[in-house]
Amino acid sequence: IKRKPKVTRWPRLLFIHLNRYRVENQNYKKNPVHVTVPFSLIFKNYNNEYINYNLVSMINHNGSSPFSGHYTSTLILPNQQFIEIDDEEAHLNREPSPMSIYLLLYSQE
Repeated sequence: IKRKPKVTRWPRLLFIHLNRYRVENQNYKKNPVHVTVPFSLIFKNYNNEYINYNLVSMINHNGSSPFSGHYTSTLILPNQQFIEIDDEEAHLNREPSPMSIYLLLYSQE
């Protein structure tokens, strides 16, 4: 029997968590893989209709352990410009390091 998952109701917001850490010799080690993040995702539902999502925000983590380091947020404007939020500061057009991306937030069109 071959099973095929079916999503009957798509969420307005889609969170994608990137597993950046692995346990090695009882210690956490960060996965240094560079991540290419698409600005849009397109899925096909069970009725063959397309579901479109646009990237609206990213959470970034700079640090060697999931228990320490610094988190920032990056907002993505409709014209694909970036705004990095770092504590009390905001920086226009500061794209996050591909190695620091931790969580992606997409919004359905």
